[in-house]
Amino acid sequence: MVLPKYQKTGIKVRQPSGMDFADAREASQLGRTISSELDRMGEFAFREGSKLAERRGQERVREEGAVPVLTALQQQEGPRTIAEQAAFDAANRIAVVEIETEARSEMRKLVAEADEANMDLSVFNEKMSDIQDGYTASLQVVDPVAAGVLSARITEDNAAYSTKYSEIVTVKAKNAYAENTTNILTESAQKVLDHALTEGATVESIQKAGEDLLQTALLRGTGDKKAQKLTDTAVNQAIRENLAFRYENADGIAAKRAIVNDLLEIEIYPGLGYEQTLRLKDTYQNQLDREITNGRNNFIEELNDAILFQTTTGKQKEGFEFNEDKLTELFLEEDGDTGILDTLMMQWENTQEDIKTYGALSSMPTEKANELLQQFFEEAKNPPEGTTGAEADILKKKGRRFSNSFNCKARG
Repeated sequence: MVLPKYQKTGIKVRQPSGMDFADAREASQLGRTISSELDRMGEFAFREGSKLAERRGQERVREEGAVPVLTALQQQEGPRTIAEQAAFDAANRIAVVEIETEARSEMRKLVAEADEANMDLSVFNEKMSDIQDGYTASLQVVDPVAAGVLSARITEDNAAYSTKYSEIVTVKAKNAYAENTTNILTESAQKVLDHALTEGATVESIQKAGEDLLQTALLRGTGDKKAQKLTDTAVNQAIRENLAFRYENADGIAAKRAIVNDLLEIEIYPGLGYEQTLRLKDTYQNQLDREITNGRNNFIEELNDAILFQTTTGKQKEGFEFNEDKLTELFLEEDGDTGILDTLMMQWENTQEDIKTYGALSSMPTEKANELLQQFFEEAKNPPEGTTGAEADILKKKGRRFSNSFNCKARG
């Protein structure tokens, strides 16, 4: 049997339209809105609660103190609530700052004490380490993390204050070294001067002592120019001091003449300029001239007293000595004064001859004394033929001295 085939007729079948569930959709939207609002409200409430909790935690730190709060939280094995976490965080920050502040205060005090006591740097470093370790350990048990932060900050403070005290020690050491150097060089310079004032010191030996001073100055770190200037000043002063010492202690006028003559040969004296050298020469020359003049006058006065005494008493005056060698120093031929010395010697010799010939006035009869006085006056008035001017002058002085002696006898 053949089944019939279906053919297309061109007629479309109508499809059913979709269904609109508006009420369900509205309900769903409303639910999402309410849920969102509730979420926002929950978040707001949570944030506000967190803020309140944080404030409570911070307030707890202010009331109880940072370290006590950290200690309490550590004992309960850490924070468990927002408030405790806030307290923990605040306490950490505050504790680190507070402890560092106390540590810095201790470090400043240590620097001041060390400065005043001149503490050894090694002792200072030990004490500084004790401060650092002690304050760092104060947080180590309650909060190792905070302790680490504190340790880092205190380490920086330690380095800063240690550097400061090291600078203080360095400055003091430099000052002490400089002061010690000054004292050493002062003593060394004085040693050169002391040597100059010893018997037998010479310019060469003084300069040798100056070389020792120079080496000492260089070893103490004094600059070359400064050390040389210091040495030159000390040596030149010592040489001048030695000149004065030798002159003052010279044995007699002859020795002083020799010193002055050597000085006059020097064109420029050590440490002096040309003009200063001239003034130095003039000073010693004038001093020598005064001593010579005074020595001559004193001797002539002593000689006249001795002659008067001997003429009157016939005895030598105690303490008087006609020392020809000593007188030669006062009356040198180069000064043109040997004639004066010859005259003085003739006066003294004539006195001795007169005493031997006529005796002393103390034992002479008055008639004899008058006769001799008249004779001496006649000889002075009319010297014998061939008498030199010096001899004539001696005759006059002889008459005057005899007259004075005679008058002394008459008054006695």
